[in-house]
Amino acid sequence: MGIVTKIFGTHSEREIKRITPIVNKIESYRDDMMALSDSELRGKTDEFKKRLAEGETLDDIMPEAYAVVREATRRVINQEHYRVQLMGGIILHQGRIAEMRTGEGKTLVSTLPAYLNALEGKGVLVANDISNARAKALLKNLELFGISNAFVTNEVPGKLAESFEGFFDKVMVDAPCSGEGMFRKDPEVIKTWDEERPEYFAKLQKDILKNAVKMLRPGGLLFYSTCTMTHTTSFWTSSFFSTTSTTSFTFFISI
Repeated sequence: MGIVTKIFGTHSEREIKRITPIVNKIESYRDDMMALSDSELRGKTDEFKKRLAEGETLDDIMPEAYAVVREATRRVINQEHYRVQLMGGIILHQGRIAEMRTGEGKTLVSTLPAYLNALEGKGVLVANDISNARAKALLKNLELFGISNAFVTNEVPGKLAESFEGFFDKVMVDAPCSGEGMFRKDPEVIKTWDEERPEYFAKLQKDILKNAVKMLRPGGLLFYSTCTMTHTTSFWTSSFFSTTSTTSFTFFISI
């Protein structure tokens, strides 16, 4: 470790220090949000839209908006965004790269910037999950948020691409992975793992990514999130991105 790093910290440490006050601000709203009824919590969406129309920016309302998402998620699925997930949501909203360990809840992170950016009322937010149960949870969250320019689907990537080819300005992909990153969190996971998993999940990621790109308009932005980058998946993913020149990519990786 060099003398400069010892004095000023790593880039990640400096970034965490920079956004920590925002995280603290989000958490400061917790009691106020818990005191609201469901209809009052839903009404915060109209309040945010009005404030945006009056000149405030998404960055201005982000702490309170993220607090709304956090409370709605707690009520719907009994989960509450941890500080590390709030940090991930801030970074994603800024269009930058977030790296999180496996098991730190990337899917929950994505609900934060998705809600915030939907408040501008531009276009439509489509949320898809291949799991019926998770799709229902997404729907309940959106209903509680009071977002009207959004809907939830429960479909495979190929079917979505047929309906929405070249449709979206931005697509966020939370891709399944072979799960090696979970070994250090829960050693018991090793017992359920086998050597065929990397190849199997590489094929899944390939299908998901190809269809995600089909749904982007030329020049669109793809946010790509996965939990473990094995040699098999990273080799294909790197070559895929390097040969797809019409789209910008932001990685969101958990290792």
